Amino acid sequence: MSYRWIATQNDLDDLIRRLQPLEWIVIDTEADSFHHFQEKLCLVQLLTPQGVELVDPLVKIDFTHFWETLSNKKWKIHAADYDLRLIRKIGGQTPTVIFDTFIAAQILGKKALSYSALVLENKGITLSKSNQKADWTLRPLNESMIDYASADVLHLDPIVTVLRSELEQAGRLEWFHQSCQRQIRVTLQTKNSEDPDAWQIAGHHQIDPRSRRTLKHLWEWRQTEAQSRDLAPFRVMRGDLMLDLITQYHKKPSEEFPVPPFIKGESKQRLLRTIEQSLQLDPIPYLHPRRPDPMSLAVEKRFNTLREKRQKVADQLKMDPGFIASKLILVELAENPDTAPSRLLQEDRCCPWQIELLK
Repeated sequence: MSYRWIATQNDLDDLIRRLQPLEWIVIDTEADSFHHFQEKLCLVQLLTPQGVELVDPLVKIDFTHFWETLSNKKWKIHAADYDLRLIRKIGGQTPTVIFDTFIAAQILGKKALSYSALVLENKGITLSKSNQKADWTLRPLNESMIDYASADVLHLDPIVTVLRSELEQAGRLEWFHQSCQRQIRVTLQTKNSEDPDAWQIAGHHQIDPRSRRTLKHLWEWRQTEAQSRDLAPFRVMRGDLMLDLITQYHKKPSEEFPVPPFIKGESKQRLLRTIEQSLQLDPIPYLHPRRPDPMSLAVEKRFNTLREKRQKVADQLKMDPGFIASKLILVELAENPDTAPSRLLQEDRCCPWQIELLK
């Protein structure tokens, strides 16, 4: 597949010059969160009139003007949320206008929303999934990875044309614009990376308080190991294995913690010390989330009316009812029908078109 590899300042400056006259760009990114502890932006794919451009953000050159140039363009992209957050995380600027084909597919009520599904539907091409979990920090990229990355932008433009036409015919183009603008605004919000409950992995509520105490410390050991070895935490030890080992250990606590054979040397000793230290601390009971207060009859009636309205509208539009409004949104509308709509819009938790459908 023909492409340009952009990894020098001269090549990047030349690309910037060629981008200047463009109103729209087709863009995608690749990251390394599947392999490394701290995710990095590893590749930026663009489609220009000259063809596919693969920009290497790992090289030590000045990307300031590049991000400024991109931020002044309108982006055609699929499932922009992760890409926008990742670019902002490294200090890059994001655009003010996007055409997100994932959002378009949601609003049109399509059953299959992935990029590969849209390519198959519109182009009749089955994309390879062989590099979905590839390590994009590797250099040079092999031919298979180049083809995979290039395909992510190569087929997007004609899909945008088809989806735009379908949105216009369905009378949903304004809904789409509102949703894309909200997507941009939401990704400007910084997520809290320090989650004190992050150790509560899937299945934690099924183990007893002693085991939960052990899980918390084992999880902290895994985080430290992953960071020091620059590995995704699950590559140090999978969550389901952690739970299995803890369950096995607490059946026979007099025996040594069953360290897997692939944990060796200093790493094994650190794990055993962690488990031993955890035994000196209090168990951690499972704190059930507070059950919501029972609805009054009036609120329950409004909630049921809203839910029925949502389902009726979803059936008419052939759209996922959860995309129109979540259960939590319905509850808040039912509890405060006069003030909730404006508050939800002010908090950017939904779009005007979604509130309008439920009136």
